[in-house]
Amino acid sequence: MSTERQRQYYIKNKERILAYSKEYGRKNRKPSKLAAKMAEHKRLLDLGLKKCCTCKEILPVSEFGGNMRTHDGLQGECRTDHIESSRKSRAKYRVANPLVPRMVQTPEERRIKVNARHKAYYHKNKEKMLETSRARYKKKHPPKPKIAKPPKPLSLTYIRAGCFEMGVMLCKACEKVKVVTEFGIMACSTHGIMYKCKLCVNNKIREFKAHMRAKDPNWIFSSNKKRKPLTRWYRLYKGIKERCRNDQAYVSNGIQCFIKAKDIKMMWYRDNAAKLKKPHLHRDDNKGHYTIENCKFITAKKHMDIHGKIWSRKRKGVSTKKEK
Repeated sequence: MSTERQRQYYIKNKERILAYSKEYGRKNRKPSKLAAKMAEHKRLLDLGLKKCCTCKEILPVSEFGGNMRTHDGLQGECRTDHIESSRKSRAKYRVANPLVPRMVQTPEERRIKVNARHKAYYHKNKEKMLETSRARYKKKHPPKPKIAKPPKPLSLTYIRAGCFEMGVMLCKACEKVKVVTEFGIMACSTHGIMYKCKLCVNNKIREFKAHMRAKDPNWIFSSNKKRKPLTRWYRLYKGIKERCRNDQAYVSNGIQCFIKAKDIKMMWYRDNAAKLKKPHLHRDDNKGHYTIENCKFITAKKHMDIHGKIWSRKRKGVSTKKEK
């Protein structure tokens, strides 16, 4: 129908068209059954309820399983009806297909079976799989082009070794080639001489001395410091340690030192050794250890008398132990 004919038809039947649209228009249209169902469903969901499509009962939402494909995320039937329908469906399938074996298998049995199948496939196609993996790796990691590395420069040690053979040495400080006689001796070096010449070493020492004296006018260089003399107690302690470590007579009898220099000092004042003539440290038990209880200071004469008897008995082969 052309536009002109439509216009003529509308003018002719205008009253009838308006009356019909007024009676059956969009605003006055009756709601459909689906819209009513959706509204009821929404009202129940707001209350935490839902109507089962199988048993037609209104149950809590917790009685329905999940289904992400539905608009509300829940199954249409409750859990009880779903289990019953699934059981009936399986029974119906078994009646229709009696030759299909029923698969009753635990997850552990299935895992063992799958692993055995994978293992058999691997042993059968091992070489092919290795070739495929190698090809895939080469494709992912292509070989890098080899670039020629520049030659390494000669090391300073190599240069020094060559100079030393010619009777000269390269000084590490001033970087000048000098005669070997201008270098000091150093036993821990490769060639037994220092890496710096004597002139550079002396200049370094002078600079260090000037720097330290500028900080402290009373500073003294370590080589000019006088060593403190060892105390008599420390000299005695040092001699005892040396005997216990190296003297065969002490080592064979297992004699050990259990005293320190401060203990010897304490015994010195305890025994009033300053008043004795040539005091010597003596052990009461000759085969005992160096302890505070076993040691005391006596005169040199008394000490030699005791040890003289012991030594003379040892020479004659007589036991030094007292006879009971």
